[in-house]
Parts: sequence; C-alpha cells; structure tokens
Amino acid sequence: PAYCIKAKDISLPEILRVSPTEGLVVGGTLVTLQVAGLPAFSAADIKVVAGEGVTKAFGEVVSLTQEPGSSLTRSKGLLVLRTPAVDALSQLVGFTVSTKVDSESRSATFKFDYLPALSGATTFVQVSPASMYETTESDTVSLALSLGSVPRLARPFVLSDIMVKVGAGAYAPASKITSSDRDRTKVNVEATTTLPVGTLNISAYSGNVTAGVHTVIVKASPSPSVVGAYPSDGSTDLSHSIAVTVQYVPHTFKLADLTAAQLVTAQGHTYQVEILSVANKKSKCLHTYCSLFEIKFRAPALNETDNGGGEATFSAHTSAGMMFSWAFKYVATGNPAVLGFSPKWQYVVSDENNAAATSQTLTIFLKNFPRPGCKDTLA
Repeated sequence: PAYCIKAKDISLPEILRVSPTEGLVVGGTLVTLQVAGLPAFSAADIKVVAGEGVTKAFGEVVSLTQEPGSSLTRSKGLLVLRTPAVDALSQLVGFTVSTKVDSESRSATFKFDYLPALSGATTFVQVSPASMYETTESDTVSLALSLGSVPRLARPFVLSDIMVKVGAGAYAPASKITSSDRDRTKVNVEATTTLPVGTLNISAYSGNVTAGVHTVIVKASPSPSVVGAYPSDGSTDLSHSIAVTVQYVPHTFKLADLTAAQLVTAQGHTYQVEILSVANKKSKCLHTYCSLFEIKFRAPALNETDNGGGEATFSAHTSAGMMFSWAFKYVATGNPAVLGFSPKWQYVVSDENNAAATSQTLTIFLKNFPRPGCKDTLA
C-alpha cells in the first residue's frame, strides 16, 4: 500500500454539523460541514454527490481545513462545498461526501433541503374573506392570507418578515404568521379602516421579493330583512303584540326612525299598526351587515269584513319608504277550537283479559263547534 497503515485503522468520517441546511434548486449555496474522521487533507481528494442514479449531480468542493494534529486515523475540520443545481421539483436530497485512501473508500452522508427558485411578485394563493361588506365606522378588518412566491420562513417566526399593506394604509408587519413551508406562507392581518363600496387592495411581500397585490370586493350592505316574527298567527277578533327580529338595519337605528307601520288583510283592507319599541340585540356591532334588532308592534283586532282571516302583510316604514315587511296568518273568527279535555291521562290496560274494564269517558271542551244535529240550510 501507499500508506504505512492498516486499512481497518483508517477513520470512518462523520458529519457533525451542516450550515445552512437549505438552499435553492438552482444550486450555488455554500454549505459548511463540520466533519470528524475524514481521512483527507486536500479538497481535490474529496467527491460530493447529490442524489443518486440518473438524477445525481456533483457538488463542488471549495475548501477543506483540518485541525492541527489530524491524521488518517483521527481528524476534525471544516469542509466547504457549493451545491449543484437539481430538478425544479426536488425537495429533501441526500448528499454523499466521499474520499479514497489508496484502494480504501470512506464516506458520510447528510440531507439538504432544496427550495423552489422564486421569481416574480408575491402571489395570493387564498384570501379570506374573499369579499366584505361596506362599513361607515372605522373598525378592525381581519384577513387570513395564504401567500406564494415567498421564501420559507425560519422558526421562530419574525412578524416583520411579512409586510402587508391594507387599502391606503402603510406597510406593517403581519399580525400573526401561522405557518410557512416551501410552497406557501399563511398569515393573519388586522388593520383599522373604513370600507366604502368598491374594492380594497391588499399588498404583501417578504424580504427582497416584489410585493404582490390582491383586490377584495367591498359590497353594499344588504337590505333589511325579517329573520322571524312571534307570534306568526292569531285570531281576527283579537289585537296582537308581535315581536319581529330584523337584520341588516343601520346600527344607529332607533324608534324615532320608524314613521309608520301597517297591515293589509287578505281581503285588501289596510289597518294602522302601533310601533311599541326598538331594541338593539347586537350592541357591539358597528355596521349594518352584522346588526340585529327586535322591534315590537301591536296590531288591532280586525273589522267584521275581515273575519274570514287569511294571510296579511305587515310593513314598517321610514321617511324613505317601506323598510321591511313580513306575513301574518289570521285565523277566521268563530272557527272551531279545542279549549281543553279531561282526564289528561289514563293507564294503557290494567286488565289484559278485559280492556273495557279500564276504559273511561273523555270530555272535550270545544269552542265554536256546531250543536249535535245542526245542519246547514239554504234559503
């Protein structure tokens, strides 16, 4: 042999530390390896291979510095290499660092994470909400952004690594970075602003990547609508207090804003309805799109001409016209009705051989029910 040493005594290399552990698929990243037991003293004696088979690529050994006293049996030093370019879809790639002492080969391996080469501006993969309603009061707007063409961020996240601008405001760090991988980075953003009908531009960037812009549609507030009314029906010969729940009403709405309320019967007759009260059920809401009010009305008993009942239409009005409407079913006066019954219960059967032994009379109390034998007659 060329060396006066037994093959079994030649040290087995070990990679103690890799820095950095990631780089772009285009290659060119300088990686420093802290190595021990690498039996080589010249960069020319070392070969670096990324991957294997037909996809393998050769890295460039830039330098090797061994500590004083290093030998073929024991050594410690720093190896600097330049990563090769690999396929654009490559991710975690195995590297092999090898050398030969005469006919004896020694090698060690490590993993290197290849990241996509970024080009162009930051992209918005997803934005939530995709659209918003207008606001007239300044309030906090919350957005969840999923960004592409952004370098994968190292943990712990630094908020200023993602800068975001909402509307006409200035760029500011993201409120929260929830995740970051090779494909996308997800952040939450909060900004205080008002939202007029139209569009809201959101811009974002990271590091030296060009800022991208996304447009969110700002829609007009929905028209007021009735969520529910209680009761929803009643007799024509009685007055009724009705509680109506209404959404999409201006959050500043008050009793004085209602100028009138009325009902139109199935027979086409109009009655004025008394407006009793207005209560804001979501007082913390500052906008029309999230408002909820309970408005109470009192409807009068109907005249004899409307005793047939049917579906009536109620409506509430402001100085600008009708604000909302809902349906109320009137039950005809004099319709048969069950007022009660007695007894309220009984055993199913107490004597299996004689069911009639446990039977009893059920009394039903009726209203507006024809007398027995009563028949309709025509003149």
